[in-house]
Amino acid sequence: MEKVKKTLGIVSIIVLTLLAFYLFNLLNTSYPNNIFNRILNGALIVLVPGMIALIIAYLVDPFKEKLMTKFKMNRVLAVSVTLLISVITIVGFVGFIGYFVYQQSILLYDSLKGSNFLLEIKTWAINNGLETVYLKIEDYVNNFDFLSLLGSGSNIFSTLSKTLTTMILVPIFLWYLLYEKEVIFTSIVKVFPEKYHNDIINVGKEANTVTVAYFKSKIVSMMFLFVVFLFVFLGFGLPVGYVIMFALLISVLDLVPYLGPTIGMLVPIIYIFANQGVNFFYNQNLHAVPIAAVLILLGLNTIIQAIQGNIVMPKLAGKSMKINPFLILVSMLFFGNILGVWGVVLAIPICGILIVIVNYMRQMNKEPIKVIRKKRQAAKKGELEESNQSE
Repeated sequence: MEKVKKTLGIVSIIVLTLLAFYLFNLLNTSYPNNIFNRILNGALIVLVPGMIALIIAYLVDPFKEKLMTKFKMNRVLAVSVTLLISVITIVGFVGFIGYFVYQQSILLYDSLKGSNFLLEIKTWAINNGLETVYLKIEDYVNNFDFLSLLGSGSNIFSTLSKTLTTMILVPIFLWYLLYEKEVIFTSIVKVFPEKYHNDIINVGKEANTVTVAYFKSKIVSMMFLFVVFLFVFLGFGLPVGYVIMFALLISVLDLVPYLGPTIGMLVPIIYIFANQGVNFFYNQNLHAVPIAAVLILLGLNTIIQAIQGNIVMPKLAGKSMKINPFLILVSMLFFGNILGVWGVVLAIPICGILIVIVNYMRQMNKEPIKVIRKKRQAAKKGELEESNQSE
């Protein structure tokens, strides 16, 4: 009877939660400027740079600790050096990659435009009775107002102000996360009643271990994909510039689990079709038609993703980050809807932290049962010993 009550209670909580989200979504749709939406947008202005700073802090904190232990720097100097190097590295890396990708994208666009790729698509559509569909798509693309993507002047100003705010707040948050990490955590713990302090500290330590393991494994995993796909695209005989860009695109999109690298395959596939196939290892005698080359590429992608998901990531992140793929997909949709792109990126670590909390609560609930069982076993042993003595 108690199990039925617990099950009904859990189902009720799930139903009420889903109903609350449905009503919240309905409210946002009917009244976009409602007070809840304003509060959420206001929170996101601080939350987004906070999450970016938190990710960077997890990555660079070991470097700060090394400066303090090995080079005997005081905390202020170690944090300052770490922050300065981090900002210079990130700005330089993003600037270089952005410029490189921009240049390669222009070359790729010119290559596609100069080929017969679009003409072949049109011919294929006409031959298969899809001329009307193709003409509608062509008309939509040719007459699409790309400036409308930027929105109105107020939206553009809002986007620019949010971007500027994020650029200013990230270094500030990063400083405090590096300099006063323990103080911040202690302050959060003090908000809760004193009887829960030990539990929160234990959960915090486990959650920190899981989060650090995830980000470290994700960085190595992205590097793994970048290196592997470099060799794959070189084997396909693609121009070196495109090889780097395609490998970089797939590795960066790996921030979105499962879906990201698969979406990243679309660009090289389009390139292969536009260039009438590939010459493996830059050898014209090893030419492959587009369909054969794409099938081989998709097969290699499946093998690489399987190795990454089942060997590389579990070995790096450990058992703590083994999460059901369906749960990951649901969490990506859920947190992505609330936090946008960063919700999708942080879906797995957030899921991992929630699992840590649930497991810890289960242990707390099981502990009294274990104690009771031990007492009962001790009592039974005592009764058996007494009966043996009486006999």
